[in-house]
Amino acid sequence: MSTFPLEILTPDQPFFKENVASVVVKGSEGFLGILAHHAPFLARLAPGPLQIQKDDGEQVFAAGAGLVEVTPAGVTILVDSAEPAAGSDAAKPH
Repeated sequence: MSTFPLEILTPDQPFFKENVASVVVKGSEGFLGILAHHAPFLARLAPGPLQIQKDDGEQVFAAGAGLVEVTPAGVTILVDSAEPAAGSDAAKPH
């Protein structure tokens, strides 16, 4: 499975930086799924779940509002807050 670099940044510190297979974020107009080689774009994010699929499993984070930028070099997510959402059904997309 193809992977791409994902970096999640908060005002306080870098939060996450790894190669991932996919990411699903809550955009201001609905959920966005991103895979390797996605077309470049920039979008606003609403507070909600941030679902990351890696080769070794899935991670879900609760994220605040922000932006997502997809470029040929990878994906950067800038949010005002982020924290693990382990075991939280409220943080998963429906």
